[in-house]
Amino acid sequence: MLRKALLVCGVLSSLLYVGADLLAAVRYPGYHSFTSQAISELTAVGAPTKRLVEPLLIAYDILIIAFGVGVWASAGRKRPLHLVGGLLVGIGAVGLAAMPFTPMYLRGTGNLSADAPT
Repeated sequence: MLRKALLVCGVLSSLLYVGADLLAAVRYPGYHSFTSQAISELTAVGAPTKRLVEPLLIAYDILIIAFGVGVWASAGRKRPLHLVGGLLVGIGAVGLAAMPFTPMYLRGTGNLSADAPT
């Protein structure tokens, strides 16, 4: 039962990610294109959607970690699934840990100090 709930977190994480992107795009007039702009622009310093999207992306990372645990628990003797589960947990953990330390600035502000490595 718990394993199935963890696997459902994979579907929920995807729905949450797309939903957060769509909801924020409606509330952010400057966010016009899903293909030419990154979702991280919705959490950029000064973005009108920052306070809305950040908690949703934290929830997304938690759901990805739960999904990874579910994949790992379902893997049995299948090593590739253990790898996939571990990667999912790692991706979610890095997303949670990195968010406070990797601010992005809005396009056109001229401040690129945190956007690109020097």
